Amino acid sequence: MGKMRFHIVHSVKGGCGKTAFSLFKSMELAEKNANENRARVLLLDADFKGSGLKTLIYARDKAAYEAFYKIQEQNGDTLEKIEESRLQNRLGSKKNANSFRFRREYRQETLNDYVWKENMAITAIVTEGAVIAPESDIKNIGFNGYLDFVFCSPESAERDFFRYIDGRLPDLSIGKFRLEVCRLLKDLRCYGADNGAAGEEKETGQYTDIVIDMPPGYDEYSSIMLELLRKFVRISNEKDEIHYYVVTTADRSHLDAAGEAVKSALEDSGKEDRYTQVYAVFSEVHEDEFKDEALKTLGGISNQDKGRIKSITCKYQKEYYDFCRDDKREPFVYEI
Repeated sequence: MGKMRFHIVHSVKGGCGKTAFSLFKSMELAEKNANENRARVLLLDADFKGSGLKTLIYARDKAAYEAFYKIQEQNGDTLEKIEESRLQNRLGSKKNANSFRFRREYRQETLNDYVWKENMAITAIVTEGAVIAPESDIKNIGFNGYLDFVFCSPESAERDFFRYIDGRLPDLSIGKFRLEVCRLLKDLRCYGADNGAAGEEKETGQYTDIVIDMPPGYDEYSSIMLELLRKFVRISNEKDEIHYYVVTTADRSHLDAAGEAVKSALEDSGKEDRYTQVYAVFSEVHEDEFKDEALKTLGGISNQDKGRIKSITCKYQKEYYDFCRDDKREPFVYEI
């Protein structure tokens, strides 16, 4: 598999719907690939300092996962059973409710472990899964694509590795973080590839699209990750791409700050390590909040720069709102 596309999702402030958009974008890409080449998509949760994605989508610990997995086993719709039966009867069923299925073995390790511990294998932190559109029984399950996850830790002690506390430097040094991110990018390129002949390097791996949910705002760690991603793409022989998304709500302060972030990204796009495309993502907190196109106005963007930006509306979804608040994890639709 050749070219890889990195989709970097960023917001200047928290609470903009960055993680929701990252998830919806990953589902959209998984569905697209299911229809085209069956390649896997990865959602890399890089929000080191405050992510709750693992608890929301997967499970905080093994006991919680085992309890939820029993429900899947009772319904007969575990990922293993779906794959064994090859029940891929309906692709691209975005209008139907979507849900997630994972491998039976629980993945405890997170991205925090990978960058903190020595030489952890990438296979220890990738949680393989799929997006499905379930109907009344397993025979009518619609396969909407493979979507894997790398989660950050929800544990406060592990998030503290990246924080300045009481004037003390973070436990994870910038130098080690830089080395581990370089290793991570190389590992992800080769993830899942079959071993070549003796003495040969692995072929390019299985991911065509990797969505990266960045921490909100700016600090040394997020800046380093952006820097290394752009260098990684520049030296790639596969003509990889980086798509950069800035997420904002209709809040005036968010729109103004997002405008500054977009301007900075456009300036960076004129350099050697440029972004392939810059997007402004307008995230709805209420239904039809951005129905009026006039509201999609970023602060300080010139008319010339507007022509270089692509606009996306991340629609408010009540089903997803309920999914985030209900332990039953009812399937939800999405729209971007």
